[in-house]
Amino acid sequence: MPQTKTIQLSLNVFFDHLQDFQGDDIITGGDFNLVLDVEKDKKGGLAKTHRNAQKTINEICENLDIVDAWRVLNPDARRYTWRQPRPEIHCRLDFFLVSQSFLGNINTADILPGFKTDHSMITLNYLTFQSTGTWILET
Repeated sequence: MPQTKTIQLSLNVFFDHLQDFQGDDIITGGDFNLVLDVEKDKKGGLAKTHRNAQKTINEICENLDIVDAWRVLNPDARRYTWRQPRPEIHCRLDFFLVSQSFLGNINTADILPGFKTDHSMITLNYLTFQSTGTWILET
């Protein structure tokens, strides 16, 4: 099975499970192995991505009302989470997808250097409200 179809099938299965969490905030992240915006999230190499998988993610984001948290908080920034030295290519393949309703709780979304890997670390810092009425910063 071609890699693009495998990615698309995996995304469909994963996001089908997220449908079960209706009414709850969704926070999911990781290496999606594709760029959502070739213009902003890729440097070097061919200006392309896994189009069918990208379309699947965009449809799922629309259906579940989830967004790329880092991109929303950094609309014009060009930072990358994966790199290849030869030929030189940089891509933002790793990201957090969160419920639109949860965005107001997010303090920062960042990309930090990785250690002994070709990927950078992605972070998301947010506030949560506990039933006691106190705010806690989870890091």
